[in-house]
Amino acid sequence: MKSPLKTPAVIHNIVKMEDFNKSGIHVTPTIGDGDTICNNTNFQVDTGSSGIVAGLENFGLIGYEELDKKYPCFGVYTMHYYPSTISHTGKWYYMPVCFAGTDSSNPPIPVTIQSHAMVLVCPGSVGMMGVSAKGENPAFNVFLQASMSAPYCETVPLDPGYTLFRERVLLGTTTSNMKGYVGSSLTMVSPPPLPTQTNDVTFTPPFPSSPASKDGQPQDTACWTVPPVTLQITAPGQDTPAPSYPLCFELDTGINQVLIAMPYDFADTSGNPLPPTALGQYNAGAGQWFFAPKTTLTVTFPPGSTSDDGISYSWTVGVAPTAGEAGPTGPTLYMGPPTYTSTIQQPQGPTKLPPLSGNLPPELLPPGVKPAPEHHAAAAQPQQNNNFPRVNVGRCPLNAWSYLFDAQNGFIGFKAIG
Repeated sequence: MKSPLKTPAVIHNIVKMEDFNKSGIHVTPTIGDGDTICNNTNFQVDTGSSGIVAGLENFGLIGYEELDKKYPCFGVYTMHYYPSTISHTGKWYYMPVCFAGTDSSNPPIPVTIQSHAMVLVCPGSVGMMGVSAKGENPAFNVFLQASMSAPYCETVPLDPGYTLFRERVLLGTTTSNMKGYVGSSLTMVSPPPLPTQTNDVTFTPPFPSSPASKDGQPQDTACWTVPPVTLQITAPGQDTPAPSYPLCFELDTGINQVLIAMPYDFADTSGNPLPPTALGQYNAGAGQWFFAPKTTLTVTFPPGSTSDDGISYSWTVGVAPTAGEAGPTGPTLYMGPPTYTSTIQQPQGPTKLPPLSGNLPPELLPPGVKPAPEHHAAAAQPQQNNNFPRVNVGRCPLNAWSYLFDAQNGFIGFKAIG
């Protein structure tokens, strides 16, 4: 039996959206099998979260009792989304997921893309497909467990990784499709453990808890640190050198905003804290500040790269980007210290911010990024993966570049479109 060529697989279940900046990337996978299928539901591809969130009503008349009998279950969990503050509570299941697609040969061969992922099944109708590169257990990421097959062909595992465009998703990585990408090498760490299984359906973990190297190369099952980024902030009317902060980087196809989370006293290399005049209106209900109009922000990824590398860009708050630019079409928000809480109060100055707790473990921070100072507050509610100094650039950089996450070798990069 012949095999499809060793190429990335192109997902064909892409939903054509009227406005990428407002809506992002959407796909229609088949989740589950047999008489327990969530079929043709529209899922937003979200690099800002991990795990699929699916609505129970999209499984037809199937209830939790039927799912408990068929799929490994890992208990109840609440998924929080920011900056919307929307939450969904459901039960984790490890379920099969399929896409229709083609390989990348010429001419392309139609293939079925088969995978699995942790799926949070919630009441109602919801569709989010979290494929984050923030160091979560790869079992939550449907894009990293995929293989492809064609009629009369063998099943071919895809190297774990993906490439995102505004209207196209490629699964798998090869030497040829990684050419031209500029970015940051990542550091391998052990994946966080999965939640405790709550039923007795047979479950074979797809990834070991402590990946190691084999033949000098990382295992396909590796988990990776987040990459570094430099954020420069020029407040309105500022005539001194703009502070430049070493933060963690996140591309988030779930939003068109930019989110910045760091303490007020998080200093740059010269000891400069966040410029107070850079912050404007405060949203008390969400605990977020809008950056002040005419504030200019510059993201440089990786640190030390230049505009010639194609991944250093600036935007000015209140000025809409033109077509093909990477700046956000939504607001630029300051989320406060690196732990979110709904009880945060309007500050009267840098020293008045309510103290919060929570840091990413030091081994998950990239070189040059320090944990936030330790704080304590009984009202603080740390949320998963929101507790480290970072800049979340949203989805709009995909207007200017394609985005590559190579989860086999540990690399995140960008390549200019065109």
